[in-house]
Amino acid sequence: MSQVITTILLDGNPKGLRLIKMANWNGQAFVLPRGKLREIRQREDIKQPGIYFLFGEGQEKSKVYIGQSENIFDRLISHDSFREVEEWNDAFVFVGGLDSTFIKYLESATIELVKKAARYEVLNSAMPKENKLSEEQKIITSEYLEKMKIIIGLFGYNIFQEVTKKESADLYFAEDKKNKDAKGMGTLLESGEFVVYKGSLARIEEKPGLPSSSKALRLELQQLGVLKKENGKSFIFTKDYAFRTPSAAGDVIMARSVNGWTQWKDKDGKTLDENKRK
Repeated sequence: MSQVITTILLDGNPKGLRLIKMANWNGQAFVLPRGKLREIRQREDIKQPGIYFLFGEGQEKSKVYIGQSENIFDRLISHDSFREVEEWNDAFVFVGGLDSTFIKYLESATIELVKKAARYEVLNSAMPKENKLSEEQKIITSEYLEKMKIIIGLFGYNIFQEVTKKESADLYFAEDKKNKDAKGMGTLLESGEFVVYKGSLARIEEKPGLPSSSKALRLELQQLGVLKKENGKSFIFTKDYAFRTPSAAGDVIMARSVNGWTQWKDKDGKTLDENKRK
């Protein structure tokens, strides 16, 4: 279903303070870089009841904290004051059409969904208790939650999207049949990311022309324990890992620069490009 989404650059900066609205929705969202938080203090609509997400970087996974408040701005200022403890860069805020009953329910529901997806490390130390809603209220909050998912996903935060299990995935393979030191198995997600599944092999010896970014990623995956030495020729994936692109996944597996759209092939030999883009 088509959606009309309007982005207003409140400070004229495409990476700055942004207000997001959707057609036929009484809510609205703010995207707030931490360093610009106090610049929005004059707006009354940021002081309503709402739910918020604080995004930060992590070693193995990106991090998110999910909360709710009767006054969103005051709550964010409180979070911002703990700079030595709380590490986050951007806040996503949803206000409008919400009251204390709705925000408590949405907080509990979103934490549960994000933990189930397991794409981000959830920093909430305790799981809030889900409050009871009437049938009508559940319909309203479900529709609101769907809007939240769309907006957060639009900005590249795939916190709600579960990684497709290997057993139910359309599998693609990348391998060196001659040397047998590189053999990857994975699938393409709707987000455009490419998941390489646990047990895949990546060549240890790096070939000429491997981009520096891919070299750095391979080193990072070793440090995180995602890649471990299987033998003298190969690393093994100790867990499923989602790469930003099929090519990034292919580079790590083959230890050379590849075009992931042609490198990854299904069981019939058709490339990812043939199946998904043509």
